[in-house]
Amino acid sequence: MMQANLQDRAERASRARAALLAIGAAVVTVTAFLRTTDTSATAEGLGWILLMATWSIVLATGGGLALSRQMRALLNDELSIANRGRAISWGFFAALGAAAAVLLAAPHVAIDLAGGIRIVTAAGLAVAMLRYAMLEWR
Repeated sequence: MMQANLQDRAERASRARAALLAIGAAVVTVTAFLRTTDTSATAEGLGWILLMATWSIVLATGGGLALSRQMRALLNDELSIANRGRAISWGFFAALGAAAAVLLAAPHVAIDLAGGIRIVTAAGLAVAMLRYAMLEWR
C-alpha cells in the first residue's frame, strides 16, 4: 500500500516536473529576447548566467533535490535518464543551429556579443527543456 502511494506521488511529481520545464523554457526564451538589445551591464550578465545555471541544474539532475532518496530513484528511472540524454542532445544541436543563424544574421542585423550569446544559450537550453518535458509527459 505504501509503495503504491509512493508510486502515485512519483507519477504526479514527474508530470509536474514536465510542466515546470516547459514553463522554464518559455521563461528562458522570453527573457533572452527581451534582453538581446541590452548593453549587458555586469549585473544583467550575472543574472543571465544565474538563470542559465539554475535551469541547467534542474535539467541535469531531474530536479527534486529536496525529495527523499526513494522518490528521486522513482523519478529518475532509466527511462527518465535516457529521455534527459536525448533532450540534452537536441539542445546541443539547437545551440549549434542558433549559433549559425546568429552568424549569418550578423552582417544584416546589429547583434552585440552578449545578445548573440543569450540567443544561442536560450535556444539550446529551451529546446532541451521542452524536449525533455515532451518525452516525460508521454
